[in-house]
Amino acid sequence: MGLLNHSGIAIRSLWKWLTLITLALAMGAATAQITGRDFDHFRTGFALDGVHASTACEACHVSGVFLGTPRTCSTCHVTGAVQAATNIVKPSNHFQTPLACNACHNTSTFSGVKFDHIGVMPTDCANCHNNVIQTGKAINHIVTQVTCSTCHTTRAWLPATGMDHSGFTDATNCASCHNGRSAVGKIATHIPTTGNCAGCHQTSAWMPTKWNHTQTPVTNKCSVCHTGGYSHARGEPATHIPYKRLTGVAVQNCDTCHKAGFAETAWVPSLFHTNVKVTNQCATCHLGTGFGVTGKPNNAIHQSVNGSCESCHTSTAVWLGVKPNHTLFNVNTNCVTCHDGSVAPGKNAAHIPTVENCISCHSATASGWKPSTWNHTQLTVANQCSTCHTGSYPPADGKTT
Repeated sequence: MGLLNHSGIAIRSLWKWLTLITLALAMGAATAQITGRDFDHFRTGFALDGVHASTACEACHVSGVFLGTPRTCSTCHVTGAVQAATNIVKPSNHFQTPLACNACHNTSTFSGVKFDHIGVMPTDCANCHNNVIQTGKAINHIVTQVTCSTCHTTRAWLPATGMDHSGFTDATNCASCHNGRSAVGKIATHIPTTGNCAGCHQTSAWMPTKWNHTQTPVTNKCSVCHTGGYSHARGEPATHIPYKRLTGVAVQNCDTCHKAGFAETAWVPSLFHTNVKVTNQCATCHLGTGFGVTGKPNNAIHQSVNGSCESCHTSTAVWLGVKPNHTLFNVNTNCVTCHDGSVAPGKNAAHIPTVENCISCHSATASGWKPSTWNHTQLTVANQCSTCHTGSYPPADGKTT
């Protein structure tokens, strides 16, 4: 029995020494393999990938100890751990989470992590998004106390679309948010106004607006918006009369002539001469018909006319059917230019045969047209009496019977 016991002890001692020798050999072989490029770390149960594949062995195997090296991220990447000496460690402001590091991070890059928000309560956003742990509300964020999830979603943080505007009224200061930074503001072509957005726009249907010119004083201010540069506010058309070229003419604003109202159908027609006194410069508009006004007709009397319409057309109320002002005419005026029987009445059939200018005998004024001033001196009549005195050209008598 003693011998047996002795033999058992000896066998156990021998087995212990064999085990130690085997472990030493294994470690030696492992060391040899570690220093070689052909060592397959996957056989240890911890595959090297990402940054780990290029990390020095001693960064994890401290003091040459291989067996028992930890395999969890937190062992090497937490401040104070032996293996964390040269590694990236979890920052002190890391948000609190029970998840393992590799639930969000990978071995290729520690930054740029995408956190899976599945399971996060909608009211818990600010626990992390407080500008300390994670990015929180921007400095120009709209002033609000509602939870992030009221407007934002974890699937698409921007644009925020969940804001409930139904409780806003005309008294709401829309521009406190809609200033072009916190939220979309007025477009560049918006009509110039300091009125509140809700005064014209509805929160339920932004367009079309309910603008009707009553939200702000507009008398004598039409041209502030109606320049053609602002959307939904028409400017002067290309065919608008060029009233701005007139000097000394008082036109305060569009509503000097456009007085029928603001509706599309009421804006035209407008009445210029009814509201604006014009006594000259008629040719600015009335030489042609390009401005939708009565223009110079295409006839002989107007062929040489390029201005001074008012010398004949003395009334804007009665433009047509007027008679020219003949007081300016003299013996040098070629009367038949107009008085040809087409443009204006010409010589009647019983007029004495003569080629002399009308004004040689007749007064230029209508009241003095007859009797004429004919006294046989206007042209040579010697030996030509019978040319007129045939009895066919009164008041030139013919032969008596």
